[in-house]
Amino acid sequence: MNEISYWKEHRLLPERYCDYLLALYSQGGEIKVAEGKRKKHRIAFVYFSLLLVMLVVVSTLFIFYNHSQLQFLLLAFGLIFSGIGIIFFRPHQQLISFIGWISFLLFLLQLSILLIQLFFNPLIVIIMVSFQFFLWYIIGYILKDRILRMVGLIALLSMLIYVVFLNFL
Repeated sequence: MNEISYWKEHRLLPERYCDYLLALYSQGGEIKVAEGKRKKHRIAFVYFSLLLVMLVVVSTLFIFYNHSQLQFLLLAFGLIFSGIGIIFFRPHQQLISFIGWISFLLFLLQLSILLIQLFFNPLIVIIMVSFQFFLWYIIGYILKDRILRMVGLIALLSMLIYVVFLNFL
């Protein structure tokens, strides 16, 4: 029965099949250990997602202030934290994995803009941001994630429109 609970938790079989097998083998009795474990995972998911969203908001607010060292540390911490979340929470829940991917890509975008603005000219910033939006599209294609593909494509088109209006108007 522990193995069936493992299958259900890691989505190796559809949930209804696992429920059927658990009910069959436990002869209608409920398994309380799996529910307690699932509840702990759900609480960890909620705290993790809230912390990631707060990190993204705070790092975005630091863009408007000129605290490059603090912003660099915050973005590096956010990159590491969201990367750990992608790896650790991936088999458990897709929403947290998606929040982890989006926050990872936003932290990477902000970090690259910060570093490029410190060392290079604005044209390279536009090229690198466009490349990252294209990378978002490619990652969405590889992961078969329609939302990430759409966001990458819309951002890339917005960047191209921005460049056209910047140069020709």
